[in-house]
Amino acid sequence: MKKQLLAVCDEDAAYAARFADYISRHSRFPVEIHVFSGAEAFLADPAAPKMDAVIAEERIGRAVAEHLPSDRLILLGPDPAEDGTSGEPVRIFKYQKAEGILTAVEARLSMDPGGGLLALRPSSQVIGVCSPAGGCGCTVFALAAAQILGSRFPTVLLSLDLPGPSGILYPEGAEGDLADLIFAVREGSHEILSGLLQSAGAVGNCTVLPPLRRAQELPEIAEEEWRALIRILREESRFERVILDLGILPLICPGVTALCDRIYLPVRSDAVFREKERIFREACLTDAEPVRRVELSGLRIPEEEGRFAEELPWSELGQKVRALLEEEET
Repeated sequence: MKKQLLAVCDEDAAYAARFADYISRHSRFPVEIHVFSGAEAFLADPAAPKMDAVIAEERIGRAVAEHLPSDRLILLGPDPAEDGTSGEPVRIFKYQKAEGILTAVEARLSMDPGGGLLALRPSSQVIGVCSPAGGCGCTVFALAAAQILGSRFPTVLLSLDLPGPSGILYPEGAEGDLADLIFAVREGSHEILSGLLQSAGAVGNCTVLPPLRRAQELPEIAEEEWRALIRILREESRFERVILDLGILPLICPGVTALCDRIYLPVRSDAVFREKERIFREACLTDAEPVRRVELSGLRIPEEEGRFAEELPWSELGQKVRALLEEEET
């Protein structure tokens, strides 16, 4: 996918460097960023005419405006934002959270000259992990997969299962959990939802949001709300891989599996499990859904609770997960 060329221009070189770093880490689009501390330096760069967008402090922006189409220039200034509908560049209030500036920049990048949306980034891949019975390794598979994929893609792990041992599997002290995310969906507040994802904890290279605190809340979440949440994560977030630890949720809300691009089903080999799997498949899965059975029994996992999550990708189980993912991602 072609990277978008961006220029960040500000006389405060430290501010420009920090903001450029924020964009590179949080943008939904693949970007290559050039940083400049003045108009002369920008205009002297051979790449300047090729920039897809130039984000410039207002004084620098005015100095380079005659050399750029107005729809490529985004001015950062002390005054309220203007949309640039009369041939003037877009203006953004500089002294706001970086997230707000990035949202405006991405809105500009996502428009072509005719006003249509450009597909600058493919939709995220949604990967579900579920099982008809406990003790099969569903949650540890999801956690290992999220960390492994997180080393290559912006990745988020959501536990949609029953509450679990968060002190071992999920980061302590994270702000919010799945209930807060669903509340944001119900309120229609992308600002709350985005804030929750920004403040969520991390395990290794992936963002992790813990499960519900109260098991009785799970059946209260409607299928439409799951669909809305996954659509936002798929189409509007910065994440390229969304890992869903579904657990037994498909038994409560069968339609949730249809939201996944692929599904892993950790299994056991005993007769009781096989019968549970048969019932589970008939109730929750269709032949059209790409489901892959995974046998994890007997594979070693970390024993030390304090470093369980960090060491999981390098355990025997983690290596099995890594091999499966590499096979799918190639």
